Amino acid sequence: MAITLAACGQSSNVKTLKQDELNAMATEKNVVVIDVRTPSEIQEGFIPQATAFVDYTSASFQTEVQKLDTSKTYVIYCRSGGRSAKAASFMDSHGFSKVYNLEGGINNYSGTLKQ
Repeated sequence: MAITLAACGQSSNVKTLKQDELNAMATEKNVVVIDVRTPSEIQEGFIPQATAFVDYTSASFQTEVQKLDTSKTYVIYCRSGGRSAKAASFMDSHGFSKVYNLEGGINNYSGTLKQ
């Protein structure tokens, strides 16, 4: 069964992070919050804890992700959770062991966005 899941691109190592857990986790050392939306989406506002912006739809996504430190903890988000789930799964399959997908993406974020 694990082989089937891996072949489908899903991973048991990627965890879902609930919105209310984001603030506490984002203040921890070694945690990086990554927005994987497009530049035009980011211009509409982003979660203040985001410190990295890597467009999941860009041709350079895989190259940019592979430059990141695999020993850090990453929280990934997009608009609703679909692209970030795929990005988190990619990271997990490329040596990142601490990856979280923010549940519901920025659509479920209740805080004030940064411009």
